[in-house]
Amino acid sequence: MGSRAARDAALTILVRVEQEGSFVGPLLERAMQNAELHDSDRALLQQIVKGTLQQRSAIDATINRFIDRGVNSLSPYTRGLLRLGAYQVMFLDRIPQQAAVNDTIEVGKNYVSPGEIRLLNAVLRKVVTSTTESRSFDEEDPSQIATQLSHPEWLVRRWIAQFGAAETVALCRINNARSPLTFRAHRNRISGADLITNLAQSGIEAQAGSFSPDCVSVLQLPRGVKLSTLPALVDGMCIVQDESSALVAPLLDPKPGMLILDLCAAPGGKTTHLAALSNDQAVIVALDPFLRRLASVIDNCERGHFHSVAPVQGDGREIVFARNVDSVLIDAPCSGLGVLGKRSDARWQKGAADFERLNEIQDALLDHSTELVGSGGVIVYSTCSIDPIENDEVIDRFFERNPNFELQSAAGFVTPEVVDERGFVRTLPQRHGIGGAFAARLVRG
Repeated sequence: MGSRAARDAALTILVRVEQEGSFVGPLLERAMQNAELHDSDRALLQQIVKGTLQQRSAIDATINRFIDRGVNSLSPYTRGLLRLGAYQVMFLDRIPQQAAVNDTIEVGKNYVSPGEIRLLNAVLRKVVTSTTESRSFDEEDPSQIATQLSHPEWLVRRWIAQFGAAETVALCRINNARSPLTFRAHRNRISGADLITNLAQSGIEAQAGSFSPDCVSVLQLPRGVKLSTLPALVDGMCIVQDESSALVAPLLDPKPGMLILDLCAAPGGKTTHLAALSNDQAVIVALDPFLRRLASVIDNCERGHFHSVAPVQGDGREIVFARNVDSVLIDAPCSGLGVLGKRSDARWQKGAADFERLNEIQDALLDHSTELVGSGGVIVYSTCSIDPIENDEVIDRFFERNPNFELQSAAGFVTPEVVDERGFVRTLPQRHGIGGAFAARLVRG
């Protein structure tokens, strides 16, 4: 019953993501609270939802071999069921193929007609047979890379132009791999080394991060361990945060007594890092235009016992201060192309047309920030994108408009291993093994 309940919930999520453009994270979070699901079923639910979304184009390419008009000609629920079943058959070795087919069909009986059930049964059995065939492909061909490694072709072609075919394949593969779980220690309460010891007391083996002294990477989360009840998280000693994200706050060099403005604060990972780095003795104004998103900042600050953060609802392009602030953090809205491994739905919801809209917001946030800092004031601009159009090009345009600012190398604030020749923080998943990120420290003359 349990595994079928997990598949039932997975189907509902997949259909909503595709039909409504819903974000998978909140849908999964609500579904995980279903009392019918055991811990093992919750793990299955997360895996099959994220995996089906990640591998969608490879799955569709296989399914389309057996459907004359293609998978997109089918009803949303039939399409969702086929993708769900095919993912399990093609990518999950621990689930017997026949069990995956049978359970998917049983779930389907509640959603589709008998005729569609027959189609579902026939196609999934052909998928079972096809899994014995080789899935090798031409790793120089953009179309084959896109199909076999499940990324939009426009994005694969863009990456090949930037990184070459071999690195693009590596990037796609790491996006499809299981993302590591990383904690960042609140250093005003516990060091990264002591956090490893603390986690060991909960049966969790972890190791030091590769680039941030505050981060630890979980080697394996034991079955039955729930993050919601993990003492280190509940007691506010640490927060879940990708290591790439933990490389941004140090660029502001926060100190006690400083007035710091975090223009795009939600969900609060970088905000709490600023608070921890300043020993909770700076004044940090955490801004977000949406109250529901600001609630996550408040929650993370309360859990971490931070008192230096003042959450404010407002637009970072419009906020006015009576005095100059010492520094501004702009964790800008972006495409998120550097963290597609963690956001399984995002790759199918992005398009090249998004860049122009995002650039307008990024430029406006930077320009308004110049009105908030005085001489010697610092602006740090960051994204979780790996595309120059949201990073280098935004900064280059900024300097054309603001010649009284200069770029200060990040090498004096974070390990040089993540600093490029221009002085930017730049991480790439296929090179650094963490999320993709960009950050620039801009100082007013």
